[in-house]
Amino acid sequence: MDSSRSEIAYKSVYAYVSLGSNMGNRREYLTSAMHEIARYDEIEVVAASSLYETSPVGGPLGQGPYLNAVALLRTRLEPVKLLEVCQRIEVSNGRQRDVRWGPRTLDIDILTWGQISLSTDALTIPHPRMYDRLFVLEPLLELGFIDGAGLDEERANQRFCELRADPSQKVAIVQDRRWWFRETPV
Repeated sequence: MDSSRSEIAYKSVYAYVSLGSNMGNRREYLTSAMHEIARYDEIEVVAASSLYETSPVGGPLGQGPYLNAVALLRTRLEPVKLLEVCQRIEVSNGRQRDVRWGPRTLDIDILTWGQISLSTDALTIPHPRMYDRLFVLEPLLELGFIDGAGLDEERANQRFCELRADPSQKVAIVQDRRWWFRETPV
């Protein structure tokens, strides 16, 4: 057995993920996703940002606004296994991949996973467009920086200031960090 692979598989690392929805009951899809993530023994939800409403960036015209959030996780899953979990949760919430950057019930993207850089056909870490999207940076900056979470703090702050000045990137908080809490998990 490859010892470095074994070490990665069992070592707990921080990972940031973004969540978004612009179809149906957007808040319910995001809440359901957070509860499904929290059910995995290998994943701990450390923190979640407020819930933000944002204009679509890219993709087909005529899409409705998104609800977006970022969550900080601590996980023992390898990056590809975490991706598989995220994709299973997307599918369980009705996600269909018909149109690139098209409307969706749920989108979960891995932004970072520890300090690693990874590029495969299925997954790129850090997420290649996270520093270009205010709907990712604003909730990410709300959560703050964690040592070992793989973020370039200087770049994130610089891009945040640049994107805040771009009128096409509108972001508004619609609910505080408690948005995903509820009495009875689904």
